[in-house]
Amino acid sequence: MKRLGMIGLGCTVFVAVPSFAQTPPQLDDFRWQVGSYKCTGNTAGEGAHPFTATYSLTRDLDGGVYVERYVEAKTAQHQQPFSIIHLYTYDTKNQRYVRNGVDGNGGRHEHTSTGWTDGVWTWDAGGFRIPITRGENQFSFKAELMKDGNWVLLASGVCKK
Repeated sequence: MKRLGMIGLGCTVFVAVPSFAQTPPQLDDFRWQVGSYKCTGNTAGEGAHPFTATYSLTRDLDGGVYVERYVEAKTAQHQQPFSIIHLYTYDTKNQRYVRNGVDGNGGRHEHTSTGWTDGVWTWDAGGFRIPITRGENQFSFKAELMKDGNWVLLASGVCKK
């Protein structure tokens, strides 16, 4: 009986503890991208072909996180579409933006960024990167893989509101 009482008290204390953390102001760097987009792009290399996708970014959890959804359409030319959900936030301890997600195939993804550099935002995953360039009501992106010391283009596209 004493054991159950201690567990209940522990749960009550855990649930009752409020969060005092402030939403990092750096998260405002993503506000421009909030909304829904239609994307068009092309894969690169052998078997290159066009693809289409939808993209959305919303702010959630009292503004402390962004939720990204990216879903490619399956077509006769694009038989293996990619889909992913990412969560974005800012790591104040390491002073980096973080982007963690899972894809439709069960893969897990972790990216970090230091923010804008010369008009390009780059999500880095150590040997894989996604550079993003902002435009008027749109953005362009690339997916690149490090191979033999060079960045190799896997796909590129443009997403428009």
